[in-house]
Amino acid sequence: MGRFGSIPPASWAGRIKRQLPILGVWVVIAVGISLVATEYWRRGLGVIAVAVAAAGVVRLLVPPKSVGWLAVRSRLSDTVFCFVAAVGLGVLAVSVPG
Repeated sequence: MGRFGSIPPASWAGRIKRQLPILGVWVVIAVGISLVATEYWRRGLGVIAVAVAAAGVVRLLVPPKSVGWLAVRSRLSDTVFCFVAAVGLGVLAVSVPG
């Protein structure tokens, strides 16, 4: 047995590859949070809204075995939640006076 127990190394590579969509979403969200932290909160919320909408698109189009942690519930409910959250963040970004 290897260092990681009975799981062959190829399985680890596959597991990491499945997490790339959520990693991309988290990177964009981190950029949005950094914009919010530097007082560009409208742009930051817009970037976060785009990231959440992109997560919804990825969840809708990519097969369930390839989305990793983006698959929380059913495909429909994950997608609807992401799009509703993205619209809510976008509306918040443009409607709050600042």
